[in-house]
Amino acid sequence: MMVAPHNSCATTDPLPFDIGAKEIHVWLIESDDTWDAGTAATYRNILSEEEHRKLAGFFFERDRWQYLVAHAALRLLLSAYRPSVRPESWRFKAGTQGRPDIADEASGLTFNLSHTLGGIALAFARGCRLGVDIERPGEEADLDLAETICAADEIRALGSLPQSSQAARFTRLWTLKEAYLKALGTGLSLPANCISFQLSGDDVAGHQILAPDAETDTAWSFYVGTTGQRCKFALAWSDDLRDQTRNVQLIEVPPNRILDAAHHRFAGLAQATLQTAPVSIVTV
Repeated sequence: MMVAPHNSCATTDPLPFDIGAKEIHVWLIESDDTWDAGTAATYRNILSEEEHRKLAGFFFERDRWQYLVAHAALRLLLSAYRPSVRPESWRFKAGTQGRPDIADEASGLTFNLSHTLGGIALAFARGCRLGVDIERPGEEADLDLAETICAADEIRALGSLPQSSQAARFTRLWTLKEAYLKALGTGLSLPANCISFQLSGDDVAGHQILAPDAETDTAWSFYVGTTGQRCKFALAWSDDLRDQTRNVQLIEVPPNRILDAAHHRFAGLAQATLQTAPVSIVTV
């Protein structure tokens, strides 16, 4: 995979909500612990009964806020792509290995969602298998955990790095594996340490599946990035065509402005918090 870098450019123009066959949109929401009562009430109104039950099950307020923002954003943004469907009307089904999919979606629109403390990532595309993951690096790499997640060559590469660089590299590998497994839809049937990624700096130079019965004949592409709050995210997707080129567009928006962004109301958003960053991805 080769990545042609582009500089992020701030914009206040309406974003293109029609996703073409060669596009992926990734919405990045940096969610803090601030519980905005007005925003929360608006978001609660569009959740399903099942989502309300899950929301009530969180003990910590910050976890409730994180879940609420993530799932309300999913519904609002899906309706931005399909305005004929109201946010509260979206229905989901459990797909392969329990992965959530849109029920009765004929347009080929697909999504994937991930959230961690302080960060949410939502990816949207058409006509491809898609996975996204976002994580916040710890102060130090958990090398005991690394042995259950990383392949032997990845552990050796981690050990060769200065200690100050190990946590970021481990988190990068973790997000790549999670995104890839989510896109595959295999759940835990393929252990994470059976996937080996070769990195060049922060870019993916290649990957290898070490399990004998795993899928190996599909072309996969990957994109990695870091949010303004240091959360690391990874995107994985596969296309029917091996020479497929996709334009990945990154959109950053605050948690209390998702409704505005979904309705193309960008007035008042600071340029530093609303950006698009097209990145050309080529699978090789």
